[in-house]
Amino acid sequence: KVLGMDVNKYAYNSVMWIIIAGLVTLLVIVFLTLKSNLSVTRNTKKDLEDLKTEFEAYRKQSREAREKMSMD
Repeated sequence: KVLGMDVNKYAYNSVMWIIIAGLVTLLVIVFLTLKSNLSVTRNTKKDLEDLKTEFEAYRKQSREAREKMSMD
């Protein structure tokens, strides 16, 4: 008996294995999605740091050019 209902042993086993397989499949999908998102996040953070570095170099170069113009 399952939840007060008579259930065939074969049907019970089939349903349980289908539920287990579904949960394992869901777990694999979630894991792969999170792994992909982590990779994208790492790449985005790296790109942001590169962009910040490039922008700081541009600001420094621009400031030096303005100072040079004001001296002339």
